[in-house]
Amino acid sequence: MRRHFGMVFGLFLLLTVSGCTRSASKEATVLQPTRTQVTIPAAKTQPPPTVTLTSAPTSTATAEAIQPAPVPAGVYAVAFLGEGDALNLRTAPGLSADVILTLEPFARDLLATGGIEEAAGQTWIQIKVNDEITGWVSRQFVTEQVDAAAFCSDQRVEALLTDLDLALENKDGKRLSQLISPLHGLTIWHNWWNPAINFDSPEVVENIFFSTVDYDWGTEDGSGLPILGSFQEKVLPKLLDVFQAEYTRHCNVLETGISAGGTAGMLKVPAEYTNFNYFALFRLPPSAEEELNWRTWVAVIEYVDGVPYLAALVQYYWEI
Repeated sequence: MRRHFGMVFGLFLLLTVSGCTRSASKEATVLQPTRTQVTIPAAKTQPPPTVTLTSAPTSTATAEAIQPAPVPAGVYAVAFLGEGDALNLRTAPGLSADVILTLEPFARDLLATGGIEEAAGQTWIQIKVNDEITGWVSRQFVTEQVDAAAFCSDQRVEALLTDLDLALENKDGKRLSQLISPLHGLTIWHNWWNPAINFDSPEVVENIFFSTVDYDWGTEDGSGLPILGSFQEKVLPKLLDVFQAEYTRHCNVLETGISAGGTAGMLKVPAEYTNFNYFALFRLPPSAEEELNWRTWVAVIEYVDGVPYLAALVQYYWEI
């Protein structure tokens, strides 16, 4: 199936065009599951206490897009690039600087020196590649690299998912706005092959449960009918179908029979998140006679200054 991107995601793609080298086509790639797996039944008895992330952004609403914080030295990976895209490593901050080399979407082990500057309307950070080549890249297209084993055992991620559960069940926009990535906001995919809708301001996220703004979520599998409507109409019921039921959590595994049910469609995490860790939240079929009645939401996690945040939600279910 071919991927498309909606108008809400247009600004983000404009940055990609200006900061990266792009090919004519763009498709999602398969994110291979790691061997590290944690399966946790979702508790649905008494709601757990609210968990407050120590370094979470302020919940004060603002109409401005979330601004990036200073970049600490550390190891980074390329992020938010589709298959066939490439990130330019430049001699200096800015789009007019010479390109030293290009980095593939799966490039990892980029050492940040701590250098950071604003140029051409973007934030640029200085990195070292292969311990010898130093240059500048747009911060929009790199993310803090986190080992899969460390991620799967990070109790802060468990707390984040618990808070996400509570935010959805209680329609608590303020709580949800505190959980999303302070760099990239929250991106929601009705299907991995449908348009990605990006909510990049705390104010929009705080009002997401009651907003009547319609979005183009793509087309229905099989019928091809358009999916047009608000978050509360087209997405929230499908999130609650998992979060209000008994479901299991699987770390970095998106696989039929483990974290998803049977389907004629493909199970792929969007290529933009190749270097991210995630949890697949799997609601099993209610009975053997309803084996096709299952749903999975993948929660993609981004670390900012060492703190985990929710970067994206991607939905999966039986497809023709």
